[in-house]
Amino acid sequence: IDDEAQVLRTLSRILERLGFDVVTASSGRDGLALLAAMSQDPPRLVILDIVMPEMDGAETLRRLRGLDRHIPVLLTSGFAMKEVVDRFDMDEVAGFVPKPFQRRRLLAELRKILD
Repeated sequence: IDDEAQVLRTLSRILERLGFDVVTASSGRDGLALLAAMSQDPPRLVILDIVMPEMDGAETLRRLRGLDRHIPVLLTSGFAMKEVVDRFDMDEVAGFVPKPFQRRRLLAELRKILD
């Protein structure tokens, strides 16, 4: 879930090359609608941008947890880790990857979360 089309395309390509099936959403609201529609077969992971218009990452995460408490959420942002820790309860998320994405770092986080 990210409002930047280029980020969605880049991240999707990386994940697809790693063998993942990818579904994208360009807003928190769209992402939540997709997750609700996928309730019978939920995703293994949600990658969520922190800064988005209309509904930011914090609100999206809060509402996502209302749909499913167990889906791992990997936060992404151009913010530094300290700023993320200050804004989020890190017990609610599975990890954090800063933008711009480094393939190696993203892969390490995915392995940590999904293995």
